[in-house]
Amino acid sequence: MYQKRFYRDQFKKNEMEYFELAIKESDLFIGVSKATAEIKELAREKLMQFRLDLENYIKENPLFEITFKPFKISDGVPEIIQRMAQAAQQAGVGPMASVAGCLAEMVGESLRRLSTEVIVENGGDIYLASTKTRIIGVYAGDSKFNGKLSLEIAPGETPVGICSSSGTIGHSVSLGKADTCLVKSRSAGLADAYASTIGNMVRNKADLPAALEKAKSLPGLDGVLIVIENEMGVWGDLCIKGN
Repeated sequence: MYQKRFYRDQFKKNEMEYFELAIKESDLFIGVSKATAEIKELAREKLMQFRLDLENYIKENPLFEITFKPFKISDGVPEIIQRMAQAAQQAGVGPMASVAGCLAEMVGESLRRLSTEVIVENGGDIYLASTKTRIIGVYAGDSKFNGKLSLEIAPGETPVGICSSSGTIGHSVSLGKADTCLVKSRSAGLADAYASTIGNMVRNKADLPAALEKAKSLPGLDGVLIVIENEMGVWGDLCIKGN
């Protein structure tokens, strides 16, 4: 069932041009310097290619889609499979925990040869490459922090992935109860996987300290913001602003 991505209206408050791209379960919202027909066609072509590679691999390896543990792959598999498997291995989760971030990242990378500004959002998981400072809103369910926080990303921090896991928002699987577990990493696929790793740990407010300690030990994780009910925990290189 289609769910309206209400938060996408926030992206439109800048000089970029935006378009939506939906193919099966993938629902991308893409921002570029200028949304030309060439860029739109390239985005569609790449998303279709990456999805086909993934679907074909799953047909031959159905466990890849359903396991909650890292999956060992052989040499010569498509790049989307390589990235998902590597992120899952580092994060200690199943490869599908990184699919939204990996797809956003790979489509975004493809568009950079045609646009200096690129934002690809896929179900709340974001790949960003920009020459300007960008502001990303933080959504946290029924928490008092919902809509009151934002993340400032400087040009030198990009390309970057900003991905979230939630036990109270959306339909993605989470074993935790955090309203949001937002992770920043240079790799969007890794950020997506790490958001699941950390988010799964947070089942009540008492779990915040252990989750933040875990974040400190994860290579390639630049920062994390966790909100559960009316409490918040932050670690790492995050520039958080109040709205």
